[in-house]
Amino acid sequence: MRCTTVRMRCTTVRMRCTTVRAGRRALLAALCLAFAGPARGHIVYSGPTLHQLVFGSDVVALARVVSLDAGTPLESGATSRPSIGVELLQVWKGGLSPGPLRFVQHGHGVATFEAGEQVVVFLRAIERSRELRALAEEGRIDWVSYQEHDDEWTLSAGSGPAVGSAVQRYVVLEGESDPQRRVAGLRQLTLDLLLSDEPRLSASALRDLVRSGAAPLVMQQDLPRLAPLLEDVRAPVGLRAGLLAELERRGLLHGDAHWVRLLETARAADLPAAIRAAGAHPSPAVNARIVQLLATGDPASAEAAAVALGAPGNRAAVGPLSDALARGDARLRMAAIRGLGRIALPESRRALESAAESHADAATRRRAAAELRVSQSGT
Repeated sequence: MRCTTVRMRCTTVRMRCTTVRAGRRALLAALCLAFAGPARGHIVYSGPTLHQLVFGSDVVALARVVSLDAGTPLESGATSRPSIGVELLQVWKGGLSPGPLRFVQHGHGVATFEAGEQVVVFLRAIERSRELRALAEEGRIDWVSYQEHDDEWTLSAGSGPAVGSAVQRYVVLEGESDPQRRVAGLRQLTLDLLLSDEPRLSASALRDLVRSGAAPLVMQQDLPRLAPLLEDVRAPVGLRAGLLAELERRGLLHGDAHWVRLLETARAADLPAAIRAAGAHPSPAVNARIVQLLATGDPASAEAAAVALGAPGNRAAVGPLSDALARGDARLRMAAIRGLGRIALPESRRALESAAESHADAATRRRAAAELRVSQSGT
């Protein structure tokens, strides 16, 4: 999963945010950890959410893809831009009539479409694009896609009604003039989408929730409704961990029992991601559970545990990580060395010195020595 710097547009309350507070950066980093690895779902923070796509577009419509062109020249000899021909089936925003329409894409990093599929398209008047407005001046094309890579909303028979309903509810909320009613509507929609069976909708709603700062999109009285999701082993572990982290950030949940429960209920395939997420919220109970997984987990979980235990000053992890250095698995040894280096205590450095001097494996000796140099240069 790619996890890049967040380009934030806080359309939730019609504000633009140009900076991300340190606490929000830390939370987003923790969420990136949660969605790394073999989890059944992911969040990509660089692209717009469904909410942002709707609010940032001039036209939002359900369409069937008819044709794909390699490019539409801007002018003689200029670089071409890919264009898409669609049949508009339902127009939810923008006032156009159903029928044929062609739009251009920016070129690289664009959403991908296939002829015949049904999609939701998010379009802007091409005059809004400084790069592509020449097409409008020449009268050749009027619309440019607002979608980037990974932003395509292809619909299936199963997902179509849920996605279409969400889009239409966002369109209605955009037209709500009363700020309190708008926020209340967004809160209700956010809760509904978090609990959706459609992973793209729940992931998009969680990203909106994280990006909304202090906006009251989730409140204390909503916890009973969200509690089953936090316990649902069928839900993507990234969604569970991300929601848990956000509820904790908002002061709606306290204590470490929820993180321990996440570790205890995660399925085997999801456990490394759960370990990474819980490790970003250390406590004695979480630490103890991750130490157990270091000793008894499968190789992927043990490696994730070794890295997660490498929190600065985590004295309780020095012994278990030193024991892991004595095991035969090379990848686990490398992870244990990394964890010991991050702890950065005298006893963790002594463990690295011992491995660098006398470990039976030459690669382990070299890696431990390299970690020692990095650790010493940072002090």
